[in-house]
Amino acid sequence: LTWNTGGPAYQARVRVWDSTNMVSGWADQTVCIGSGCQGGGTKWKTPNHAYPNVNFTFVPNSPGINQNTLFTDQTTFYDVGPRVWSWNFGDGSPTTGAQNPTHMYLDSGLFTVTNTVTDLEGYTCALSKPLTVQGKVPTWREVAPR
Repeated sequence: LTWNTGGPAYQARVRVWDSTNMVSGWADQTVCIGSGCQGGGTKWKTPNHAYPNVNFTFVPNSPGINQNTLFTDQTTFYDVGPRVWSWNFGDGSPTTGAQNPTHMYLDSGLFTVTNTVTDLEGYTCALSKPLTVQGKVPTWREVAPR
């Protein structure tokens, strides 16, 4: 399918064959969600362009408690204009709208970080990645032998 179809809308239908080679009748697509839907939800036009391709990295890869972690957005956008970022760090802290935020975890454990991006036309996509926060290094002291 091509992007930004201005002509006739697309339509889909399917049929199946069973193990005895009996064929079903045609079934029309009946669910269509989004701004390009028309005709009772059975036809659609394609979006103007591809949705954002979300990606991000973070450093360090396994931060410790109370250590700043830098998140770097690497999303590819297919339009020109303002964008919106929404980061969820998975630890119950408030989300942030910065493109490349830093975050400090107060507890150790496995967290799911989600970056949700929206482009100028409102096309939204999200990506989640696991992040492991290491526990505190135990304190120790050297004692001279007796």
